[in-house]
Amino acid sequence: MNKRRRNLHAENTILKINNDHYINNINETMWNNMKSRTRIFYCTQFNRNNQFFKKHSLLKGKDKESAIDRAEKLFVDIFRMNRIRKELKNNVISILAHVMEKTSKFNFNHYLTKSCPLPANWRERKEVILSHLNEDRKAKSKYYEELFSYTTGNRGVTQFLNEYFYHTLPKDFLTGKNRKNFQAKVKQYVGLNKHELIHKNLLLGKINISDIKWMRFKTSKKNYFYFEKENRFVLWGVLRWLFEDVVVSLIRCFFYVTEQQKSYSETYYYRKSIWDIVMKYSIADLERETLAEVEKDEVKQWKSDYRLAPGKLRLIPKKTTFRPIMTFNKKITDADGRPTRQTTNTKLTNSHLMLKTLKNRMFKDPFGFAVFNYDDVMRKYEEFATKWREVGRPKLYFVTMDIEKCYDSVDREKLSQFLNTTQLLSPNFQIMSVQTLKRNNAIVVDLNKVKHKRMKECFRQKWQRVALEGEQSPSLLNVLENDQNELNAKKTLVVENKKRQPFRKAALLDPVVQICRNNYIEFNRKFYKQTKGIPQGLCVSSILSSFYYASLEEKALGYLRKESMDKIDPNISLLMRLTDDYLLITTKEENATKFLEKLINVSRHNQFKFNMKKLQTNFPLNPTKLNKYGMESVEDQNIAQDYIDWIGISIDMSTLALMPNINLRRKGILCTLNLNMQTKKASMWLKKKLK
Repeated sequence: MNKRRRNLHAENTILKINNDHYINNINETMWNNMKSRTRIFYCTQFNRNNQFFKKHSLLKGKDKESAIDRAEKLFVDIFRMNRIRKELKNNVISILAHVMEKTSKFNFNHYLTKSCPLPANWRERKEVILSHLNEDRKAKSKYYEELFSYTTGNRGVTQFLNEYFYHTLPKDFLTGKNRKNFQAKVKQYVGLNKHELIHKNLLLGKINISDIKWMRFKTSKKNYFYFEKENRFVLWGVLRWLFEDVVVSLIRCFFYVTEQQKSYSETYYYRKSIWDIVMKYSIADLERETLAEVEKDEVKQWKSDYRLAPGKLRLIPKKTTFRPIMTFNKKITDADGRPTRQTTNTKLTNSHLMLKTLKNRMFKDPFGFAVFNYDDVMRKYEEFATKWREVGRPKLYFVTMDIEKCYDSVDREKLSQFLNTTQLLSPNFQIMSVQTLKRNNAIVVDLNKVKHKRMKECFRQKWQRVALEGEQSPSLLNVLENDQNELNAKKTLVVENKKRQPFRKAALLDPVVQICRNNYIEFNRKFYKQTKGIPQGLCVSSILSSFYYASLEEKALGYLRKESMDKIDPNISLLMRLTDDYLLITTKEENATKFLEKLINVSRHNQFKFNMKKLQTNFPLNPTKLNKYGMESVEDQNIAQDYIDWIGISIDMSTLALMPNINLRRKGILCTLNLNMQTKKASMWLKKKLK
């Protein structure tokens, strides 16, 4: 009995005993525990000391402790409680201490300038660019384009990282082909797309462990496999630390990493000194348009009054301007200033569920001309195409246009009025919580090693919530029969095992209206209040924006719903708006011209604009009305031939056939593949097969 207890205690503390194998002595969960690479993105902190940030593990306590003592603590952080043979442990600690000592002597500024030089005559160009800081956005467009062109290539970033490793790692850490393969992996890591990462097998691949001197051992054939397994685990831990901690930290210190408009999967590197000018330019424009700087005390009072957290602002480069993106993932603090589990978006969950019913009613009733996804688009498009064929395929007239600064142009007071008076929202709601169970079919099973599993391991379970309108309580079956419900009940077990929560419409609308009226954001360690429009990154923003413009459309464009299926003089129309992009297809030219005039009048009365440079038709406009449309001459018209483009789709104007918009770079078409794999294991298996 005592022996059994000792064995259990040894296994729980991960200590090796005589009858244990090395493979059982290693915490297997760490093998695939590789962090996301997204930490390298959007770091605006400017490091003026040209080295790691002060709190980094390589610099922490350097004035109080020796390199060996700090290396021993770092070893524990990397390998946790896993026991490793003493000789190998000492070798790893000496490597870590060597890196710490050499890092303090490494000339970061010299090798950064050598590998990733700033543009020629940067000081002169910087003065010229800053002299135009207070001009409007259009006047600064050429300087935005110049700044966004100053990207640092992947080759330069890779060279800088490899210079650092060459001067800080011991010479015998990796030699010969192993060193070349390590440098190739650094290059691959730098060149990865936004959501990609190097898996364990790719990181250890092509590295011959038997050629690494500090990992060599002498043992019998019986124990050879276990020592080799231990070596692989230790090398994986060291390499993972080098990439996740050192490489990521170096990139965050010296580069601003982001994607660009229309290239969301690719990674772009900017020197921090260049991105600092971009931030000054952008905040000057935003303060003129939608933001006002506020004191920290005002934000502190707002946080305590409303129990919300400020959003964070980041910038996406466009060709001659930028796109501001707000995110609301910061934790809300309690009365004592401690962070809670809630974020602003999670606090609005019930309000979001209520607004989803508004979205469904807008599409079903219908109200306005908004569509919310490609399923809605295709459903309406197919209905129109069927009618068009029934009336004999008459000539069609097309118009595409989009709203400029869609979210910033929403009138918050009018939106609040529309929400409080609309008949599409019921005065009472119930929030229903259900547990969904789906069979776990995505796991790849090796038939030679099949093991019996517990029943719950054969299913994927998920909690979901749905808002139900009215005070009545429909059964779960009636809810699932509704086409507009948010539950995907196909081959699913749905269990409702919580009491439904009642809410009043006003109680769910109040927090939404409050944050729209009082939205605070943080940017570059300063706080700003949004003075115009609604915040773009909230979970409810897209529904609020679509509802606002639908309320304006309903009054002005209702005439397009009048149809005539007369084959001699047909009158059918299709109007859709996906967020801010309009598409009108009609059999009457007068409907198209009236649509333009009505929408422009609506925009002028409600203080928003259309981007007339993106207006596209397949017929010439009346030259006498060009000034009304915001055009100076007939040459400004964009008349489509054969195909018209809308939201990435090309429409054949003679047959209504659809095809993907091919006016993209070939690289952009071929670089991504969208997969709907339910588990990480299944997706990694498919990646391996595709390679």
